[in-house]
Amino acid sequence: MSSPVPTRRDRPRLPTVPPARRLPHKLTDPVSRLSLRAGCGLRRARRQPDDASGDLLFGALYQHGFASQATARSRNDGMQLIDCRITNAVKCVPPKNLPLAVERNTCNRFLAQEIGDLPSGGVLFTLGGIAHRMVIRALGLREAAYPFGHGNRYQLEGNVQLFASYHPSRYNINTGRLTPEDFTQVVQGIREVLS
Repeated sequence: MSSPVPTRRDRPRLPTVPPARRLPHKLTDPVSRLSLRAGCGLRRARRQPDDASGDLLFGALYQHGFASQATARSRNDGMQLIDCRITNAVKCVPPKNLPLAVERNTCNRFLAQEIGDLPSGGVLFTLGGIAHRMVIRALGLREAAYPFGHGNRYQLEGNVQLFASYHPSRYNINTGRLTPEDFTQVVQGIREVLS
């Protein structure tokens, strides 16, 4: 039986927002091993990927000018996002990082509010199928019209584009489903759109 009082593991996670709060694009991932590793993001001022998925994500962001350095290891490491925002599609850490339908549905209105802050000409970048489906749902679109697939790209209303990638999890990398080159290529496409 769950506690009626939220613990650090099930409180909502805040997005990682750059100091200037300019948001020409967003990156969205589900509650997964990007590495929140059960509560990491709540104890720090920003979400803290500290494993292989974070290394790949921040390395690609840095390479294309969206981060001030290629790694993020602690709140005080000096890493800053540049014209980029990272948020979760599901705002809590569910058991085994597998959100239930009720959790996805409950959190979707918060995701929709965040997406509403995206300026015209912005880009949404979904990391994984869950995040992709959650973004499509938050936008009030039909999932069948915007299927998930690595490298898929869609033009949306408001001059917004949606890019999709497999999640840069250790599992996806180790099984060869996602290579660093494949992931970096999608981030490069985002940079080209925003340049």
